[in-house]
Order: sequence, then structure tokens, then C-alpha cells
Amino acid sequence: MLTFLDFLNFTLNVYLVILFIRVILSWFSFNWDNPLLNFIFEITEPVLIPFRKFATFGNIDFSPVLVMIILEIIRQVINNFL
Repeated sequence: MLTFLDFLNFTLNVYLVILFIRVILSWFSFNWDNPLLNFIFEITEPVLIPFRKFATFGNIDFSPVLVMIILEIIRQVINNFL
């Protein structure tokens, strides 16, 4: 039976993968009008915006890395309860 913590763990895993895909895609030039790329942008951007204020150094944006670390810590805490 799927518990709430299992579901939350699964959701965090999926989000981490989507965030990683966004990081990889940011290295290339794409037409962001593509519906799939637009979906990835729209689902990750609201989480990244607050971290950009203090995780950007010059032209390098470390907010995805910071968000990935925080989400991984949350995921590990959840896994300790499972």
C-alpha cells in the first residue's frame, strides 16, 4: 500500500529528475516555445526564483544546485521514516 511518505518520496524524486533535466537543457540553446520545455521551465522556475537572490555569483546561477541539495536532504529525512 502506497503511503503518503512513499508518494512524497516519489514526487521529490521526479522533481529532482526534472530539475536535473532543466540544468542540462540550460547548457544548450533551445526554442523554449516547445510545450515540453515550457512545462519543465514552468514547473521549476517558481522554486528557483527565491534561491536566485543569494545563489547567483556573477553570471553563474547556483540556485538549481542549492535546490537539489535541499530536496535531497528532505528526501533522506523522509526515507529515514520509511
